[in-house]
Amino acid sequence: MKKPFSFLFLLLAGLVVLLTASCNNDSDPAPSEVMEEPEPDPPPVTPTTFDREAMLQNIGEAVLIPFHEAFVAEVASLDSVAAVFASDPTEANLMAIQAQWLDTKKSWKQCEVFEILDVKDNFLHNRIDKWPTNQNFLNRNVSGTDELTEAFVEGSGSTSKGLPALEFLLFTEVGLTDFTSDSLATRRLTYIKAMTENLAVRSANLLEVWENELPEFISGTENFSKGSLNQLLNSQVGLLEEIINNKLGKPLGKNNGGRIQPDEAEAFTSQLSLPLIEENLKGLKASYEGDISKEGLDDLLDFLEAKQEDTDLSEAISSQFDMCFEKLALISEPLSIAVDSQNQAVEDLYQSVRDLLASFKVDAANNLGILITFNDTDGD
Repeated sequence: MKKPFSFLFLLLAGLVVLLTASCNNDSDPAPSEVMEEPEPDPPPVTPTTFDREAMLQNIGEAVLIPFHEAFVAEVASLDSVAAVFASDPTEANLMAIQAQWLDTKKSWKQCEVFEILDVKDNFLHNRIDKWPTNQNFLNRNVSGTDELTEAFVEGSGSTSKGLPALEFLLFTEVGLTDFTSDSLATRRLTYIKAMTENLAVRSANLLEVWENELPEFISGTENFSKGSLNQLLNSQVGLLEEIINNKLGKPLGKNNGGRIQPDEAEAFTSQLSLPLIEENLKGLKASYEGDISKEGLDDLLDFLEAKQEDTDLSEAISSQFDMCFEKLALISEPLSIAVDSQNQAVEDLYQSVRDLLASFKVDAANNLGILITFNDTDGD
């Protein structure tokens, strides 16, 4: 009678041991079988400050100085071509100096946005490109008896020298005759050479001013009227207003009830107004972005989480620049002709630049806490 009981007892004991081992195996795997859970990614670090000095250094070193260096080089080429034309006024040499004038003018238009700080206070830009030029003064100088030297040009008013004055002399309706058989041909050639020599002096002087002033530009991070960012944004706004009100608005008749005025276009004599507007916009875009691999004004707006409706303001501005270039490309005629033959296309460009202006003048200025104080202070 004892054997069955002993057998059952042993059987139950064995089951208990098996169950215990099974449970232990399920809850305590071997160390080599333990699956380590991955460490969670650290949360993104939100910067608490923005290095405005690095931004200004980027704009200064990647855009401002290189643009002015390029302009000095173009002026040197213009002066060289002018010497050839003055000694040998042929049709080919006339075309060569006209082409070089355009390259020089386009280079200058990229620099134009940097009319700030001492450069603005001393009216240095006016000595290079004061528009419109005074054609009566130029004709009087050509027909007069003054010796037409670089010193004479330097002492002349801003509206009778520089790139616009050269345009008036070079892109003549008569053409080569003005430089060969006309009674004043020699004086015209002499005057052109004196003007290019003066441009060489002025462009080199402007570059030197900027090389000396660059540290002040970079360190001017304070958010007040003389701060570099304040000055730059006001200049960007001022140039956009110049494009809207004068370079496009006047030819479109925006200031006289809609009567188009083709001869109010900048560079009307050469019929090259639109390429110059394009270069202005390129200079503006570069001054806004700097070297895109480094911090620019667009990055500062992103840091401030600036928005235009539901879009990042920096993205909206970039898209508006693209739209301006697209609208420009759709105009196939010179501006003085297109205001009539392609009026809607010019109107579309005008509106695109207005949209861009609003983003700078209102949205960017408000987010940056900058007061727009631009006003046109002409100086001779």
